[in-house]
Amino acid sequence: GGRMLHIYRTVLKSNRRVAEIGSDIRFLKSCRTKDIIPKFLWFKTANRNLSASSTYKGSQRRFLNVEINSKYQLLNEQKRIHRSSVESLQELCSSDLFDSLQQIITAVCQPIIEEKEQTHAGKLQYLSLRFQQNNVVNRNVVKNLSTRILSDDEIDCLANGLDYGLVPKRFDQMGTIGNIEQF
Repeated sequence: GGRMLHIYRTVLKSNRRVAEIGSDIRFLKSCRTKDIIPKFLWFKTANRNLSASSTYKGSQRRFLNVEINSKYQLLNEQKRIHRSSVESLQELCSSDLFDSLQQIITAVCQPIIEEKEQTHAGKLQYLSLRFQQNNVVNRNVVKNLSTRILSDDEIDCLANGLDYGLVPKRFDQMGTIGNIEQF
């Protein structure tokens, strides 16, 4: 009786863990697909402007990929534990009792997993809104000291910082080569 209870609890726990880790992986992959960095991967830099740099964002993406790979390894380990404990439980009880226990495990774990999925959906929505707001440019930081009137695109480009550039609609290769040779 005591051994079966212990194995049942192990099956329950491992079943929940497998589902939670799967949910975590789906969340992280959604973040990666939408180019959103989860909050736990934000880190401070000595210079606040560095957090807008491509190097910082590239580091965050690499950390995100490492986290996804780590979750997959954890998932495989938990699946192994789950399979082993299910086999042990199956050996200790009749097939009718085993089927009933499986239904109970599913009924107990389902609300927990649904809550985790809702939490992830909320986080994804919050982060999506936050990243959309971060893409809004503060045009007031640009002060035009020349007599030339700047276009809206030029003001947006300057407001994004020195490491930001606009992609030209057309590229004059010959003119660029001539300018480089003249320089």
